[in-house]
Amino acid sequence: LAWGKFKSGEAPAHIVDEHYYRPPAWFLAQADRYDGYDRKAPKVFAGEFAAHRPDRKSSIDAAVCEAAFMTGLLRNSDVVVMTSYAPLFARDGFTQWTPDLIWFDATRTMPTPSYHVQAMYGQNRPDRILPMVMETKGDEPAPSGRIGVGTWHTQAGLKDLEVEQGDKVLYRSVDVAPGGWTYESGEWEEAAGALRQKSGDEPAVALAGDPSWTDVTLTLKARKTGGDEGFLILFQASANDEKYWWNIGGWGNTSHALELPGFTSPHVPGKIETGRWYDIRIETRGAEVACFLDNVEIHRAKRPPMRRVYAVAGVDDRAGEIILHLSNASGAPAPVVAALKGWKAAGEARSSVLTSADRSDINTLAEPTRVAPAPAKLRVQDDAVHCTLPPWSHTVIRVPGKTRGLF
Repeated sequence: LAWGKFKSGEAPAHIVDEHYYRPPAWFLAQADRYDGYDRKAPKVFAGEFAAHRPDRKSSIDAAVCEAAFMTGLLRNSDVVVMTSYAPLFARDGFTQWTPDLIWFDATRTMPTPSYHVQAMYGQNRPDRILPMVMETKGDEPAPSGRIGVGTWHTQAGLKDLEVEQGDKVLYRSVDVAPGGWTYESGEWEEAAGALRQKSGDEPAVALAGDPSWTDVTLTLKARKTGGDEGFLILFQASANDEKYWWNIGGWGNTSHALELPGFTSPHVPGKIETGRWYDIRIETRGAEVACFLDNVEIHRAKRPPMRRVYAVAGVDDRAGEIILHLSNASGAPAPVVAALKGWKAAGEARSSVLTSADRSDINTLAEPTRVAPAPAKLRVQDDAVHCTLPPWSHTVIRVPGKTRGLF
């Protein structure tokens, strides 16, 4: 780092080194991280980053979330002056850390989907960034997902969990045979519909129910038995690994807050006592969620609209081409019309698409090209590109032509 001199009212560094090892949904929520960054503050070196799924695999969905985040890095390249991924090389059977970008053994190499994202950005770097306006058409799908319980550096007991939808009971833990929960992390013990979490993982999470559940009321009792904080109560764990939870007694057991992808509610001061049973209720109605602790309303908030397509555009002056980076971080195809205002297109557009049929697909040393970019050509009509982004994909489009003098 290049360090400046300490002066009153000035930052001591020219560049700050930021590292991001977070769940995939965090990268989507932080795609606009630097849009409002103080242009007089130190520049940023995104020195290490990687999307960490619970299984830490370098899958296509993790790579697409990284690609979506990188649209913001490129868009703010006046601030983010350098970037680099997590560890570059990993020798099969001799690793201390995952994910890594390129794997190898004595005779083979294997680039991950995340490697291809880095290469697509590196090989398609514009000289100038263009302003963009994104318009979304169509109805927002109703928020839905499984329910769950969890802790953070804390041991706890949980019981009498019930999920209702109107007058209909969807789930009661006392009616579920052992094995009805999905344990993502932590050390869980199950007995007669109750759960006990014995580890200090961060987080320890158990899930139940149906991903299609929406507009539900979740009630349960929880008791802290040890550790640093309180409870995590999940009310929408979606199919694309986005988790919506109420963090009760978090931040060193000092406050409560809703944590959703891209949104954290204002904190409410509060702590969780060890050995005491608490009554917890969460109500979801459309995008609104209300949270009650011992029948006292603590939060009422609306979930921000979900974003599925992330994009950035620029001009390659030497090639005479507009470059578009487009990430579809969802399980549904996304039709896109890119209107190139101020640009006179000439000929066909070229594209490169990184995607796979299964969002969890990975490359292996035996199949190193299972997930890899594929080339395609696109027609340009009336200076607009029409295409459909596949589910869980990153697409680069290059459009030859010349400026009309507007940029």
